[in-house]
Amino acid sequence: MNADDWRSMNSPAKYPASLLAIWTLALAVFGGPAFGQSFEPPETAQELVAKSIEWHDPQGAWASFAYTLNLLETRLGGMERQVSVTLDLPGDRFVHHMRDNEIHVRQRLEKGACAFEIGGARTLSPELAKRHDAYCEELKRLRDYYAFLFGQPMKLRDKGVIIGEGVEEVKLKNRRAWRIKVAYAPEVGAETWYFYFSLFAHRLIGLQFFRETEDDGETIIFDRVIEVGDMRLPSGLHWYASGAQERLGVDRVTGFEPIR
Repeated sequence: MNADDWRSMNSPAKYPASLLAIWTLALAVFGGPAFGQSFEPPETAQELVAKSIEWHDPQGAWASFAYTLNLLETRLGGMERQVSVTLDLPGDRFVHHMRDNEIHVRQRLEKGACAFEIGGARTLSPELAKRHDAYCEELKRLRDYYAFLFGQPMKLRDKGVIIGEGVEEVKLKNRRAWRIKVAYAPEVGAETWYFYFSLFAHRLIGLQFFRETEDDGETIIFDRVIEVGDMRLPSGLHWYASGAQERLGVDRVTGFEPIR
């Protein structure tokens, strides 16, 4: 996914958890060091990615992901919308359902075939299709967007992902983290991304990309996780403009259910 697709999906106009047990849980979930503790970095970025995937998806279940996620998405200016997203990877199916200005918009992509229903209408006029971006290419981008967000860090094993060798300790929103650099093959995306992991559990805690300068990009902070089957997925996503760090929006997973 390239940055233009990313910004399109997130533009304001469109969408714009005994004492020992508590301490252990906090470390596992939030991944922070205790009492200024130091940690040796993983030897390579690949090792860090492997440890993170082991934490998020210990059973290797992502490839068989088949769930509907319910989301509350808030964008700049306070606009909110409720969205349900069905990602059925084995069935090659994606369904996106939302309310847009009191109109129900349902989009379905299955084995390459697209179907749209807007306000009960299944045959769309050119004007209605344009107003809601009801096009197959847009729907494929939307599928890739949600799979990219909720499939990390597992999707770092996808074809076309180029993981840099180095691991550095940095701060992300005043929080210590490991950072790695990730690029993509030209046919996948032209931008450079940075992935941030907690020092203790190697949980993925943030993503960041830039275009040409550090003022031109976005930062996504993952502040919560939710257990979906055998996986730990992000459930609280905070979006910021990378330069001024202006908050662009928040996405929260409010529930999920397996596809029957």
